[in-house]
Amino acid sequence: MDELTPVAVPLRRRAGALVVTLFALAVVSGVTAAALAGVAIAGAGNGGVPVPEACCAAGGPPAQPSSPPAAQPTATPAPTGPTREPTAPHCVVGSWRVVAESYLHEFYTDAPAIPFRSSGREYEFRPDGTGTIDYDGVVATGEYRGDALRVEWAGQVEFSWSADDTTITYHAYTSADATWSTHINSRQTNQGPFESDADLGEVDDYRCRGGVLEESNSATGYQATWERTGGYGVYG
Repeated sequence: MDELTPVAVPLRRRAGALVVTLFALAVVSGVTAAALAGVAIAGAGNGGVPVPEACCAAGGPPAQPSSPPAAQPTATPAPTGPTREPTAPHCVVGSWRVVAESYLHEFYTDAPAIPFRSSGREYEFRPDGTGTIDYDGVVATGEYRGDALRVEWAGQVEFSWSADDTTITYHAYTSADATWSTHINSRQTNQGPFESDADLGEVDDYRCRGGVLEESNSATGYQATWERTGGYGVYG
């Protein structure tokens, strides 16, 4: 049997340190402007001495200086009303527990991606576009050439997110206080910290119906079922 080298990172980008983009809450903006017009005043001088006017032409009266046109005040634009950005889908906001998930993971650097299964990860999606993933006690398992493979996690990860009616975008892992380790036949082969990722940019499909959310990603083979918990606000 060829010797294989375990990958030094935990599972795929999402399973290694789950994600999960903002919704921004309401943002109020107002615009006001005002303009004041001044009046031009004509004057003459030579060191402050008035300049004599020219004499009358053809016996007529002296020409009267024309008055400058009255300045027109600039109209003040009416202030705009408050605007609201779209809010987060209510069905996504809240707390969830992953009851089943499966995905393909490159456990070895020199072998094809291997199917893994897991459960137990907990999410908190907040309406301001931030969230938390709790990895304590989460274990993913797979099998390759008769060897039992396992990835274990512990700790928490903060993330940013947004969503529409059909997709969830995981924008970044904003901070991480978590660790992972890999095991082959109960022997630990690697370990390390869970790292933040400012450019995660993962987009998954989802369907949410009350207390159940199904998430998937056809490009990575990821599929998961979540159940709502009472850890955070219940919406939808």
